[in-house]
Amino acid sequence: MDTFLFWNTRGASDKGLFRNLKSICSGPRPCLISLAETHTADASKFRGLSKLGFDRSWIVPSVGRSGGLAVAWDSNRISVSVLEDDRQFVHLYCQIHQKLPFFLTIVYAVPYSNLRIELWNNILRLSKGINAPWSVLGDFNDILLANERVRGRSGNLRRMQWFHDRISDCGLIDMGSIGPRMTWKGPKLAGCPRLFERLDRALANSQFLDHMQDSFLKVLPRSNFSNHNPILLSVGLKQERFKSKKPFRFEAMWLSHESFSDFLSNNWSRQNNLLDCLNSFKKNIDGWNRNVFGFVEKKIATLLARLNGIQNSKAYPYSSFLCDLELQLQRELEQVLRDEEVKWF
Repeated sequence: MDTFLFWNTRGASDKGLFRNLKSICSGPRPCLISLAETHTADASKFRGLSKLGFDRSWIVPSVGRSGGLAVAWDSNRISVSVLEDDRQFVHLYCQIHQKLPFFLTIVYAVPYSNLRIELWNNILRLSKGINAPWSVLGDFNDILLANERVRGRSGNLRRMQWFHDRISDCGLIDMGSIGPRMTWKGPKLAGCPRLFERLDRALANSQFLDHMQDSFLKVLPRSNFSNHNPILLSVGLKQERFKSKKPFRFEAMWLSHESFSDFLSNNWSRQNNLLDCLNSFKKNIDGWNRNVFGFVEKKIATLLARLNGIQNSKAYPYSSFLCDLELQLQRELEQVLRDEEVKWF
């Protein structure tokens, strides 16, 4: 299954962005990722994406500290042509190798009504020139249904109808999602309940849904780096994946541990030939790594699974216990990601 990631990161200048992207990409890696509200016009801030396997990128600079989009992809897995960009969208033509090509539009709707009207006018214009599978993925800063907002004032029915009409006019359908329903967690304001909304989604035209029937959108757990959940669009038919044993590699984080020098002295013998030394060292370091670092990847997966369970709970927006537990797990995840970062930076 080929996947496409969208995440409103609310900033791109912090190393925490790449720590979090590393954990998101630690499973089957997306062939394309898109970031919104990057808050930067400096393309050098995205160099770390190449370390994650994304060798091509397209940057839409922010206007001051407002907005900003970044799209990056692995050219060995997908061919991408950037057809048009704007401060609120990037329009792409994509072809996953040996598969049906399709259009993909990455969206960040600026939270001002006049500019959102401009965005939808552009999407409508694009729709008139498309006679192929097409998906629109991103943060639309609007809700479609009353139950896509929890706590706070009820949604504006006229506004929801306007959003519904814009989607329909473009020949698009909301794809729904699995995972946590709300994708945005609002700030805590004195005397007001915290607001949760479903702002991030995927839309698709009928050709996309007909030709790519196994496609679906998954909402991933939210870390404390951003108040938006990442969303992951899976496209195409499932393919059987064969797991191969990871090749041995020296991990930089071992050097940071106080007991590594003693371990190395006790487990490296100069009396044997080099190949025997390497084989013996590899066998012993595997056990030491498990005991000392406790499989960092599994810790990350466990923490993300617990966060997903909390954020997917119907009681979550109303429960101070679950909100406090979420914050505790997010802090623990951030610390584990910092430890993991030493391995690849």
